[in-house]
Amino acid sequence: MIDKIKQLLDYQAVDYESEKVEKAVINCEERRAAVQKKKFEAIMENRKKLIAMLEKLKNELASVEAKCTELSAQTAQCQKEIQNDGEDIDKVENDLKRLRRITDATAELGEQIKQIIIRSQKADKMLSEQTANANAARDQYQACKQKYDERLKQEMPAIEAAKARRAEAAKNVDPELLKKYNALRANKQVPTARLQGSTCTGCNMMLPSAIVSRVAAEKEIVECENCSRILYI
Repeated sequence: MIDKIKQLLDYQAVDYESEKVEKAVINCEERRAAVQKKKFEAIMENRKKLIAMLEKLKNELASVEAKCTELSAQTAQCQKEIQNDGEDIDKVENDLKRLRRITDATAELGEQIKQIIIRSQKADKMLSEQTANANAARDQYQACKQKYDERLKQEMPAIEAAKARRAEAAKNVDPELLKKYNALRANKQVPTARLQGSTCTGCNMMLPSAIVSRVAAEKEIVECENCSRILYI
């Protein structure tokens, strides 16, 4: 059992060294810069929303203009009827009332057109700015990514070598023990812990004497009953 624990600890050392090599690249300045500059994607998404807004405003404007055309035709027809009904006071009065309603509706549509144009101009300006910002951010991202790709290419031999050492070390570890190790590792904790006296150095909790005796006997794999780490002395 002592050999199994020693093999696991040897593997753990290689495993963490491999992770250190990989993290050195993942956390390098070039990658952080590339990730930060990738914000251009968010800008491009905002740009899509502005384009959709402009299209919607365009459709609204077309709809209002169509209504204006219809009201213009109604105005002409009403004016014609006023001329034809010139001697009938009641009809003329009704025609004039209808003409005023048409005129008011036309004025309201004119205000709507004005507001749509203002909103369109504002959205168009924002679109131009967003496009310029997105293009600049994209160029910066591509430059940063190129630097990161170059760094990754340089470090790849070391990363592959570390992975190979880890794979080779894993061959010496008991499969069930390795499975337990990997499960603990997935929870982002160190899978093993030294037992100092009756205290687990992983979680700093005191363990029952029965657990301590089992670890000291070195005849079986013993886990901390609190943090589940594999214990050794």
